[in-house]
Order: sequence, then structure tokens, then C-alpha cells
Amino acid sequence: MQATILRIVAFVSLIITVQVSAIPPPPAELDLPYPVVPMQYSGSLGGIHNLTLTGSVQQMIATVLKDHPDLDLNVTSETSVSTPRSVGLEERNKAQTYCCPVSGHSWRPTVPYWIQWDMNVLRALPGTCGVQPRSCSQVACQTSGAIYVCNDNNYFIRPDCIYIASYAQDILNTCHQQACGQKFDTDRYNVVIRQEWCEWDNE
Repeated sequence: MQATILRIVAFVSLIITVQVSAIPPPPAELDLPYPVVPMQYSGSLGGIHNLTLTGSVQQMIATVLKDHPDLDLNVTSETSVSTPRSVGLEERNKAQTYCCPVSGHSWRPTVPYWIQWDMNVLRALPGTCGVQPRSCSQVACQTSGAIYVCNDNNYFIRPDCIYIASYAQDILNTCHQQACGQKFDTDRYNVVIRQEWCEWDNE
């Protein structure tokens, strides 16, 4: 009888453990330096020029495809990769890189493949990824890997999207392919890559 009770207790404990481990991480805005606001993209996409769009790049693509369903938006192909206007100058502004665990945050590593996917999309965008003052914006999110830009300034910033991709690449390189970390720029903004289950509508 006692053995049966112990087995029941062990089984219930296992269920509780599984349920606790399945609890998702806190919402993005609770674990980033600032409130999360939509990114503002200015540039071209799929041959359409002078666009101003909001949201992550995946959300932007979904928006454009709704209005132009026949448009070819293979932005992850090698032929679609653009060249930044001023990467040579901006490279000198790169500062510290921190790998997870980052003090004060509970960020989790994601699969490097999803961050690579995000970077390929950003590299294909010949435009700027704008972020509001004292805010963070999700610039890309694929499956379970997200890239954020957080702006420490009291004014709006417009870094090249392809330059943001280079920051994510630097984090992967520095952290030995651990897809989780934070890299700073001397112009007072930083890039974060981490695990996050992406929610966007591509229908």
C-alpha cells in the first residue's frame, strides 16, 4: 500500500514538473531594457520602392504579399542580398558583446539556424530599420529565433537593416554559435538575439 502511494506521489510530481517546465518565458516587453514598439522600415522590398512599413521583416513581407500576391519576395536568396551604404564607417562604432547568460535577463539560446534565417532576410533589405527613442523593436523573428534592436537614445534612430544583421552575426561568432546574446554600438543602441516563439500572420 505504501509503495503504491509513493508511486502515485512520484507520478503526480512528474506531471507538475512537466507542467512547470512547459511554462513559456515572460513576454518580450518584460525582459528587455525598454518597452517593445513596432520597427519602422524605410526602403524598398521586392522591387517596390519608397516603402514605409511597420513590424518585423516577416510581418512586413506578409503585409506586402496581401497587396501584391504575385510578387516574388525570395529575400533569402543569395542574389537578393544587398550592400549597405556605409558599413565601412559604421563598423568602427561596434562595442562590447555579451553572451548569455546576460546579467539581469533570463534570455534563452535558440537554434542558430533561425537567427541565420533572420540575418539573410535583413541582408536582403536595402533600407533602414528604425527604432523609437528609449524603445526596443523586434526586427526579425523566425520560428523560435528573434532579433531585437534597443535604442538608448532620446531620439529616433535609422540603422541600415543589413548592419543589424552583422551584429547578430558577431554575436554568433563571439558566443561560439550560441544563439543568444547582446552587442552594443557606441551610438547608444544595442542588438539582442534570443529564443522567442514568433507570432506573425503570413496568410
